[in-house]
Amino acid sequence: AVPRASARSQPDESARHAAVLAEVVTLPSADRRWLGDAIRLARRRDDFAEVARLSKEQLQRAESPAEALEAHLTLAAALRTLGDVPRANESTRSLLTEAPNNRRALAAAWVNAALADDARTRAGALEQLASACSTSVRAAMLAVASDTLLAAGDTLAARQLAEQSCQTDPSSARSVAA
Repeated sequence: AVPRASARSQPDESARHAAVLAEVVTLPSADRRWLGDAIRLARRRDDFAEVARLSKEQLQRAESPAEALEAHLTLAAALRTLGDVPRANESTRSLLTEAPNNRRALAAAWVNAALADDARTRAGALEQLASACSTSVRAAMLAVASDTLLAAGDTLAARQLAEQSCQTDPSSARSVAA
């Protein structure tokens, strides 16, 4: 095993440290901490292609939903930085089913969907986020999700969300308009 202190980064040796960490994290017995160190170093070096690669590795090794969420978010951020918004959206879209009650996950899915102009994912995130809101806000969010799906051509799902919005707050003009 490589002593942790010997692999600490020094600014003038970051390329060498990155190469060593990249090799260490591929070892089957590698401690997950090395992967975190490698990601942090790649970020500091502005090597977002390496951050994306390491985040995929982190996602495969994740042992808890929290670790998987962190890997998804890191991967999406790296891909956005590289200008690959559609792949960033793909990396967070699955969070709608993998972490449906996690506001951070849903917010990330919504942001990436908005950037990628993915109406269905955006509406799905809004619908799930609405469940944690007050009645009037929930109704408005469901109405917006309904409008989003309608604009995307999914009239059946749009109608179902519009009905949910009206049932949530029948006195809301926004709900009735949806």
